[in-house]
Amino acid sequence: MHRCLRSPLDASFAEALEEENMSTNPYVVAAHSLADEISASAREGEELRRMPDDLVSRLLTAGLFHLGVPAALGGAECEPSTIIDVVEEVSRADGSAGWNVFVGQATMFIAWLDPAVAKQMAAENPGFLVSSAFPPMGTARPDGDGLVIDGRWSFCSGCSHADWFMQGVMMMEGDAPRVVPPGRPDWRFAFIPAKEAEIIDTWHVAGLRGSGSHDIAAAGARVSYGHTIMPFYEPAQFDGPLYRLPFPTVLCATISGFPLGVARRALDEFIALAHSKSHAPPSPPMAEDGHVQLEVARAEASLRAARAYVDDAIGDAWETVHRGSDVTIDQRANAVMATLHAARTARSVVGHVYALAGGGAIYDRNPLQRCARDIEAGTQHIFLGFGQWRTTGRVLFGLEPDTPRV
Repeated sequence: MHRCLRSPLDASFAEALEEENMSTNPYVVAAHSLADEISASAREGEELRRMPDDLVSRLLTAGLFHLGVPAALGGAECEPSTIIDVVEEVSRADGSAGWNVFVGQATMFIAWLDPAVAKQMAAENPGFLVSSAFPPMGTARPDGDGLVIDGRWSFCSGCSHADWFMQGVMMMEGDAPRVVPPGRPDWRFAFIPAKEAEIIDTWHVAGLRGSGSHDIAAAGARVSYGHTIMPFYEPAQFDGPLYRLPFPTVLCATISGFPLGVARRALDEFIALAHSKSHAPPSPPMAEDGHVQLEVARAEASLRAARAYVDDAIGDAWETVHRGSDVTIDQRANAVMATLHAARTARSVVGHVYALAGGGAIYDRNPLQRCARDIEAGTQHIFLGFGQWRTTGRVLFGLEPDTPRV
């Protein structure tokens, strides 16, 4: 049974899926069908420092950037498990592409906009793409019946192919942030048309080179109040189980597939390599080495356990909203912990097999080196940081969370 409200993909994907005995979800099929092409484009993406245009087009046509867009706006409105599966599959093919697909799910936050504004955006460009940066590094000042946006934001992944930038801003009153009940700053995300902002070429990095995560700057960009949202604090404007999930739980679903997919690729690459490489020729291949067998079995078990924890924690929240109930703070913290654990486990697995692979793993021709660089870069994301662990620990002690990111 398909786990989305809309499935516009043609029947050839389903036929290919039956042949390969995989999931019957058309979007997972699409991701799997594109995997070889995505993997083959990885080197080009690193040279360009962004995803190649033709690959962006292929992923967009397959619906992989609109997994969470409301069905009423032409999107797939998938359940979280589909989003996790797709991001994992694309990340297995190439970490940078998977990162772009994860960040590209910001298209779903159109569901928090005023419905009239959202419908106009989708009607004007059904294939719209969004890049985002949540930290409030910009300001929004009232001006007439709209807002004037100024700011500069880093790590705007996929910005070169975005139609909109969804950027964090502070609403200002004079020279200070406006304070709203119950005494917090008025932190919003503003949808800024790409033509109203500038891409600043800053993405010269070690990992996720192909993600195009440059800086974005806006100086006097004008948007309406209707193009701002507060998803950490206010409910979505479109109904449906996906939009009744807490915003941080949605983020868990979008990001967790990335580390799992990169680690899966690293393990697969090492297992293939170990059949032909030995640590000290003419000794037997690593695949016949008892120590290597032990370490790979442990890595495999750790990765599968982390994947199961993600499925369990996010699935529990999903079942709760399906019953019409609210996700509890304990469930929210559990979803975040599962995502953090997946990232930490994936980083450990990749680092371990990279070390076992020996000197040959450092060459550009070996995908293991890209997995190692990408997982190190991706796990620096603020949502996967130590502060998140601390906040979930507070919840375990029965204390109030100290950030809205849970």
